[in-house]
Amino acid sequence: MKATKEQYITAVSSFWGFGYQRISLLLSYFGDAKNIWKASSSDLIKVGLNSKLTYQFDKHRRNFNFEKYFSRLSEMGISVVGYKDKRYPKNLKKISDPPFVLYVKGTLLKEDENAIAMVGSRQMTSYGLEVAKSFSRQLAENGITIVSGLARGIDSI
Repeated sequence: MKATKEQYITAVSSFWGFGYQRISLLLSYFGDAKNIWKASSSDLIKVGLNSKLTYQFDKHRRNFNFEKYFSRLSEMGISVVGYKDKRYPKNLKKISDPPFVLYVKGTLLKEDENAIAMVGSRQMTSYGLEVAKSFSRQLAENGITIVSGLARGIDSI
């Protein structure tokens, strides 16, 4: 399977050690995500990654199966929207460190520009569970889109 540009940026973004700032640095040096993905360990270290992070990224690359990863997303009805995609929410681009990719289950609509995320403990209490359910239900019933990073706890509610 030949990976697309979007799949490469998704694969790079899927590595836990890379956030917006680091990916931006790597893109400015390597030009695109495919070059980041294929970069040698020594080139990654030249750019400023420490040897431990480089080792962990190498391990991530060895274990990452493009076909399996994107097939699984497709099976779950999840699409990926990259930062440069016209569907990427304009308001999200305005924050200081926006994610390079979004995982979307469903469809991004124009109305979704007014969306909120509920943030809370990963080890929620029963009270937190009930409040999160109540808030999210009421907000959704009033046309507000709820977004999630799919973390455990309140975020998953």
